[in-house]
Amino acid sequence: MPDPRDVLAKAEARRLKAHQATIALQQDPFTKTHTLVRRIGEGVEGWCDLWRNRKTGECVVTKTIIGKTLKSLVKGLPNELYMFQNIPHSPAQVKYLGSAVGVCDSRSPVVRMQFEYCNAGSLDDCKNRLNIARVRVPQSLALNVLIQLLQWLEFAATGAGVNKRGFRRFFHHDLHPGNILVHSKGGSLAESLPQMKIADLGNAGFHDEQPQKTSYHLNYDIYYVGAAIAALIHHDKDASRWKNEPVKYSYHNDLAHPRHKDLLAVSFRKVEQNKFYDPEFLAIILDIARYDYKASFDDGVRFVQVKLHKAQKMLALRNLHAPTSLETEWAQVKHLVAPAANAVDCPYRKTLDVHLSLMMSMDVALEAVQEQRVAHAALKRMLLYD
Repeated sequence: MPDPRDVLAKAEARRLKAHQATIALQQDPFTKTHTLVRRIGEGVEGWCDLWRNRKTGECVVTKTIIGKTLKSLVKGLPNELYMFQNIPHSPAQVKYLGSAVGVCDSRSPVVRMQFEYCNAGSLDDCKNRLNIARVRVPQSLALNVLIQLLQWLEFAATGAGVNKRGFRRFFHHDLHPGNILVHSKGGSLAESLPQMKIADLGNAGFHDEQPQKTSYHLNYDIYYVGAAIAALIHHDKDASRWKNEPVKYSYHNDLAHPRHKDLLAVSFRKVEQNKFYDPEFLAIILDIARYDYKASFDDGVRFVQVKLHKAQKMLALRNLHAPTSLETEWAQVKHLVAPAANAVDCPYRKTLDVHLSLMMSMDVALEAVQEQRVAHAALKRMLLYD
């Protein structure tokens, strides 16, 4: 049982370090050209902030990470920074805008990475907004999301769409809905269709650095794409277990606990019985989610390309029979998926930003209360038994 005084001391030290780093960053040249809009979130290693350029009105997101020493931080830069500096940009990936290294007042090193701002939040946020309104994701829109995710998988595994000279195949390894950002440009319905942007490459890596696990990492990402789409269209709480580790919950994993397989099989059956979507579309999702993690890397690439072709053909046929089906379905849920897309240049998006800020404040407060409860319970036990 940890000493409650150590728990409280660590929590206080983390808050103090974040406060000192914030003061140091306020003296950074970046803050002379940008205005802080709000804090998006924070964790043990750092935090994310939303900034607005004072001249252009464009918004950018900064991800700040605190290290122990400057020497160790420069020598071993965050894995996410290393990945973004060594892979080409893809439209299906959040754009990396640069980074800077500095030292805060507590002499702790700070790395700040800049990324483009996606105004509709994550795919998980969009799903939650739809759930609150009790609105299902239209099939054309879900197909569009699936196609974009499969295109990114093909790009990461083969370099499709970019100059392959010097391209290094890579994997994500954490492709859950919270790391899939959504952006809507605004304007006409066709122009405002949501764009998926893959973010957070903290667990990513290059296949050539782990040659013995190339097929494992690709199949891991394949499973997560199926899980993300299943969670997007599935209204049952059982879909949440699809986002767990594939090695543990994979339908084909021989080492998985029988109960886990049974629970996943129940989710499969519920998706198969879903009458809101075409059986062919559901079959594609289930094939992806059931993909054998033991398959070879080349088989995985071919599998992604085949499913991508099927999804594109299905969407083309729907648009052929109903040319405006995608735009019509997008118009029905646009206010829920991207409620503030037209206000991207605004320093404060009053409706959504205030709501998310309140949710973030509640999460921070609940975390602090939980830490205090754990510390007080440990202190009580220590006083009773000492």
